[in-house]
Amino acid sequence: MNKTAIALAAIAASSFSAPAQAVTINYTVSGPATGTFALDLNAGVYTFSAADILAGGNHFTSANTSLVSFAPTYYIGGTLNGANVIASGTDDFLIGFLPALISQSAGIAVTNVGQPPMQDSDVLITQLVVAVPEPATWAMMLLGFGCIGMAVRRNMRQVGARATIA
Repeated sequence: MNKTAIALAAIAASSFSAPAQAVTINYTVSGPATGTFALDLNAGVYTFSAADILAGGNHFTSANTSLVSFAPTYYIGGTLNGANVIASGTDDFLIGFLPALISQSAGIAVTNVGQPPMQDSDVLITQLVVAVPEPATWAMMLLGFGCIGMAVRRNMRQVGARATIA
């Protein structure tokens, strides 16, 4: 029994030193632009992960969409024609948002070839977070279950010993 307790304590102690994993945060976009995009959050830094957005009649994916930070505001933008600016005569979009907010109304600028930029529109960006416990949380939960199991086993031995004495 002591060996089991020591092994469980060692597992729990080693899990506390495990670094936190990157978390992928998924967002949905609705309004003049629709679709989804994802950012990875690791040690307080957001990095671009994926995109599938329809804006101005054009389809933007991870291949032609990127993320730029001007903290605290982040900008996700798509460039079909290779230009990295929102300008008349290009097929581009740009959304400024605060990634930490669960839901927000964000400004969008969209341009199409041969048309002036569409600005002052808003899109609704909603964050979809799936909670995944850290490894240390799993270790503590398993350690707790092990302790409960040992307590029940010990209690059953004591109850059995009392029954044979009486």
